[in-house]
Amino acid sequence: MNYAPKALFTAICFFLLLVPAADADALVVGKNALPAVMKVNCNDGRSYGTGFLHKSGMVVTAAHVATNCQNPELRLADGSTVGATVAAIDQDHDLALIKPDRRIPARGLDVSNRRTLPVGSRVGAWGYPVGYAGTPALLSVGYLSGGEEQPMPSGRIVAVWVVNAAFNSGSSGGPLIDIANGKVIGVVIRKLAPASPQFLLTLQIMSQQKSEPIYIMTLPDGEKQSFSEAQLLAMALGDLRGQVQLVLGEAVKVNDLRNFLKKSGIVP
Repeated sequence: MNYAPKALFTAICFFLLLVPAADADALVVGKNALPAVMKVNCNDGRSYGTGFLHKSGMVVTAAHVATNCQNPELRLADGSTVGATVAAIDQDHDLALIKPDRRIPARGLDVSNRRTLPVGSRVGAWGYPVGYAGTPALLSVGYLSGGEEQPMPSGRIVAVWVVNAAFNSGSSGGPLIDIANGKVIGVVIRKLAPASPQFLLTLQIMSQQKSEPIYIMTLPDGEKQSFSEAQLLAMALGDLRGQVQLVLGEAVKVNDLRNFLKKSGIVP
């Protein structure tokens, strides 16, 4: 008698007993989420973000990713690409919808109908942080730490989640998912990067300096631009600041996401 299948089954069952329930949930959520998360590339060759497929066939991302992103290209988890157009933007809540040129062969993520979640809820976020060149999105796991209110340029006050997870540039627009049930509870919009008012003022002053010597830089799209030493230093310091990680970030709340979808004529 061949005991190999029985032994393998026993080993798998033993392994599952050793995996904490929360980790098992994360594995299931990751398996379902990965095919629906994609990279949003802009045709300027310099900017990109993350988006995720909604069950309507539309792609949700952040407004600051989609704004001024002409003819965006969606790179799917399998490496294939799909052309797209920006369909709707809500600047106050930093949300946008992108319409793919063709149907994306993946199951869209479900949006939670829970209006509130307790602090300490375990969450996961998928995205494409700057510097990562892989095809599938990367996972960042953390907890809901609380919330805060942010003033918008329009004068509106918008409440957002504060999440104890590693958000980075490029991850904006990715889904924030409740590990317990695999449903979207928010959209990643930014990480918290510390900067004193003096530092920000210094960067602003330096970025406006046009004094000699002048350096010519060829951008990825072939365009040539001139920069002074002060401007280049300001760019370098700004980039270094962007790499600072407090392992804290912010995300749009699910009720604002649901309202945005409804206003766009989409059933959440």
